[in-house]
Amino acid sequence: MNIYLEILLLVLSYILGSIPFGLLLGKMKGIDLREVGSKNIGTTNAWRNLGPGLGILTLILDVFKAVIVLGLVRYNMIPNESIVIDPIFYGLAAAIGHTHSIFLKFKGGKAVACTAGVLLVYSPATTIIFAFVFFVTLFISKYVSLGSMMAILVTFLVSFMIPYLGGKDLITGLQLDFDFVIALGIFCVYIFLNHISNIKRIQSGEERKIHLIKKRWFKSSFFILFVLFHTSHNLANLFFWWRSTHWFKHRPNHVLSNWRIFC
Repeated sequence: MNIYLEILLLVLSYILGSIPFGLLLGKMKGIDLREVGSKNIGTTNAWRNLGPGLGILTLILDVFKAVIVLGLVRYNMIPNESIVIDPIFYGLAAAIGHTHSIFLKFKGGKAVACTAGVLLVYSPATTIIFAFVFFVTLFISKYVSLGSMMAILVTFLVSFMIPYLGGKDLITGLQLDFDFVIALGIFCVYIFLNHISNIKRIQSGEERKIHLIKKRWFKSSFFILFVLFHTSHNLANLFFWWRSTHWFKHRPNHVLSNWRIFC
């Protein structure tokens, strides 16, 4: 893979990440998410103002746009023998596109759903840590923003242990090197910077809380997890199927075997 193709993929990731699905779904319902609630185009504001259905759809689409290019490279649908940058940075480019959309005068969401999607496709095992910390923090504090920040922070800190655990994802068997730790650090700083206003509102007691039981978020949270992991599973199977049926037939199948054992 030459440098020009890598630049093209980075730009493509950014453009895909820039698509404001939450805003578009809101427009279909006659609601501009930038004018209601937290004025954010992400999943939480979409859920509150468009309803659970469109909220979940916003989540799925924001995840999907962040992992298209990443998945193609990560699972060898695009040859990556001579790749220079780690595929996770394509996901980072998509997250930057989501927060600084070229279609919204370089404004956008806060990239939490995009980050979760990147982790889900790049390292499903790491995503379990992210999701666990997020929902535990959310259940205790009732703050989605705090749950998001704690989830990426703990995931980043835990990632330093990966080299001592074999340097591979425990589910897919794919390699996780120090570039993954660096990328997580960037994601962590980026999400914290995007949540500065939320931190100030939490300190002043003005941040809006989510009451899991009253608003049925507890059950819905598990449904969201199921949807995300099911989507990841299907995407991974699609990538592996492409490898086994197209011009990658001659390549090793150890990754496919690991995934089948897990599933």
